[in-house]
Amino acid sequence: MTLVGYARVSTSKQTLEVQKAALERAGCARIFMDVASGALAQRAQLAAAIDYMRAGDTLVVWKLDRLGRNASALLALLLQLRESGVEFRSLTENWDTGTPSGRAMLGMAAIFAEMERELAAERAREGREAARVNGRMGGRRSTVSPGKRARARTMIAQTDESLTEIARRLGVSREALYRAVPDAIRERGEVRRRGADSSTSSGSG
Repeated sequence: MTLVGYARVSTSKQTLEVQKAALERAGCARIFMDVASGALAQRAQLAAAIDYMRAGDTLVVWKLDRLGRNASALLALLLQLRESGVEFRSLTENWDTGTPSGRAMLGMAAIFAEMERELAAERAREGREAARVNGRMGGRRSTVSPGKRARARTMIAQTDESLTEIARRLGVSREALYRAVPDAIRERGEVRRRGADSSTSSGSG
């Protein structure tokens, strides 16, 4: 079994020495170090450490947040390590997945994460159902302000400009315009069809 250390700081103005010394004292034979934000998904040295390790090895960090600040991404990484046969140890939190209590903690974290995903999905379903009951359609919120909607209705009703040109003048997309004032666009089409029908009837007499 090999202890592989991983250290990270967010900027080059910070020092890795405290983490490196702690990892060395813990017996890490190899230490990988990143200078990167914890919010970044791609950290080259963390990826290198994971690629370096084999089943039976242990990834060691000075503190849990050195792996990242996103709880769901952190849990996914720990589960990925576990599936590969690699253990995890955090020195500050005294968490070691190579021990029964450490494995139990990881299992509980996975259970709570799954519960949170299910609750989020349930809340989303309830929101869609409430919107349906109240007569509102789901989807993206309109990007057309009330003022622009009022201008759009006037331009659609009182000018011969195309919908593409109206959308351009308002600074919105044609699709957004359709979503914002569908009734005005539908009414314009009906008026034009009635006018065309009238012209055809007059001409045929």
